[in-house]
Amino acid sequence: MLKNFSKESLWLPKNEQLHITFAHVISPDSKYKIDRTKLWKDLHPEVKRALEEITKKPLNIEVQFNELLSFQASIIVKGYDNGSYDKLRNKFIKLFNLPDESRRPPNIIHATVARFRNELPFDNVKTVTDGIGVSFTDSTQKLQLIHEEKIFVQSHSVISSFPRE
Repeated sequence: MLKNFSKESLWLPKNEQLHITFAHVISPDSKYKIDRTKLWKDLHPEVKRALEEITKKPLNIEVQFNELLSFQASIIVKGYDNGSYDKLRNKFIKLFNLPDESRRPPNIIHATVARFRNELPFDNVKTVTDGIGVSFTDSTQKLQLIHEEKIFVQSHSVISSFPRE
C-alpha cells in the first residue's frame, strides 16, 4: 500500500511505537509556562494516583478496528469499543486536571499506522488508502504511563503500567 511513497517522506511506527493514545499529560508539541521537567515532577504523583484509581479492576477492553482514515499528515486505523475508553478517559480527567497547554484526550480510539514527514498531495494519499478494508480486534490489558522523548512515540520510555502488576 505505501510502497508509492519514499522512505524520506514516510514514518511507519514499529513494535511498541504502535499504540492507542489514552491521554497526554504533557504534550510533546506544546509550549508550557514553566519548565517541563519541573511541571512533570509536580504532576507525577497526581497522575499516578488518578491512573491507579481508574484501574483498580483488571482491564480487558476489546477494540474492533474496522476503518482506515487518511489525513494530510497521517493514516490511522479507527476502532470502536463498548464505551470503556470514554469512561476511563472521563474518570481520569475528573481526577486529574490536565495543564491548559496539554492536548485534550482524543474522542476516538485510533492508532497511527503511517505519518508523513513532509507535505504530500492529499489526492495521492487518498488514492492509495481508498477501498482498503480493515478488520481486526485488539485487547487493552493495561495503560502505560510513558515519557515521550521524541514526538509520535518515536523514542520513549515506560514509567509505569496500570493496573499495577
